[in-house]
Amino acid sequence: MLRVVTAAVVLFLIVPSTNGFAKPPIPLTDCETITQRGNYILENDLVFTSGMGNGSCLVIDSSHVNVDLNGQAITCIYSPELPIPCGEEFAPLAGIGIDIEADHVSIAGGNVDGFTVGIFGEADHISATGLSLTTGIGIVLDDASHSSFTDITYAGGDQQYHASNGPVLSVSGGGHNSFTTVSGSSGGGFFEMPGIIVENSSNNVIDGANIDCTAEAAAGPGILLTQDSDNNFVTNNNIFVLFGNGIEVDLNSDYNVIQNNTVETETTEPGFFAMLDQNPDCGSDVWTDNVFTNEFAFLTGQASASPVDCIH
Repeated sequence: MLRVVTAAVVLFLIVPSTNGFAKPPIPLTDCETITQRGNYILENDLVFTSGMGNGSCLVIDSSHVNVDLNGQAITCIYSPELPIPCGEEFAPLAGIGIDIEADHVSIAGGNVDGFTVGIFGEADHISATGLSLTTGIGIVLDDASHSSFTDITYAGGDQQYHASNGPVLSVSGGGHNSFTTVSGSSGGGFFEMPGIIVENSSNNVIDGANIDCTAEAAAGPGILLTQDSDNNFVTNNNIFVLFGNGIEVDLNSDYNVIQNNTVETETTEPGFFAMLDQNPDCGSDVWTDNVFTNEFAFLTGQASASPVDCIH
């Protein structure tokens, strides 16, 4: 009997209680570098000044970090003495809003405004959801893998005259990432600016994006797969491009599936298509169940897709 009672006491002492003893999230009140794992929460807007140079407001340098933006904003101003939002006249965009340098990091629920880059990631297993970005470039991923981005909205943050904004999303290297319901508009100036660009990255999923590309010259492509980007799945996206290509797969990007997308262009010059595959006869890419139109095809006399025989 004594042994049974002793064992019960030992179990009581070593089993953690479930009655509210979890640590509360660590508050964030200023731009800083996170170097310890844990759960964090913004208690107020974080403000970065462009006088800090091209640094970053929030740097995550530890793995296993969760940041709840708590509906707050990470913003940039010109200076405390002249608090003009970055991106307006006389206050250029600056720095990076959130710089993720470690694996297993999640960001959720808030705004990032006025930075050259909204989110920069060079790690694996990144999760971002419910974010609004008003920045020069939305998201930049460098050799990131096994990451997911969901419910991301983007608007160009550079409001200066003839400014070009975008891309919404730029992926270079890595792979096995998912991008779901990413939306925004790129372009606006004289430079050709893709909405989403995937370079040398494979096995990614782009699903449910809503992308507009407009410019004062050529725009787009809305989605571009280039530089040996293979085995990507591009589906259920809505793309509009003014004077440019809609969805484009460049030469030597293979085994991609482009399915169930709606793509519209308004192009008055030949050589631009709602859907374009530079591989001969589409190579090993599969284009199926897509809807593609060029509102001015009657002027150019060309089909809205190229090669016309393998894109449908």
